[in-house]
Amino acid sequence: MKRTFNSNNGSNKRVCFSEDTKSDSSFSDDTIPPHHFHLGQDVYAAVTYFASMVQVHPRLYKRDGNNRLFPTKRGVCFSPMLWQSFVNQIEQINTSSSV
Repeated sequence: MKRTFNSNNGSNKRVCFSEDTKSDSSFSDDTIPPHHFHLGQDVYAAVTYFASMVQVHPRLYKRDGNNRLFPTKRGVCFSPMLWQSFVNQIEQINTSSSV
């Protein structure tokens, strides 16, 4: 049986809140955080270091009323080797479709 969390105030929800910096993970087009790379439209890749491993996280972001970007649940996590393989496959598809 699943347990649910009942919150009376939906505005209390924070996405990826950092206890260290006391800030959420939102940002604007003018203030892209370090190690974040714009991939197109509202898709950004963040390069992180966790548990002695480098990881690449491409993720879809959404804009709020103030035009700030917030991460959504739509994203994946790659090791650098898998990321490079993915990029090579995309380049191969783009090359073959342009011929």
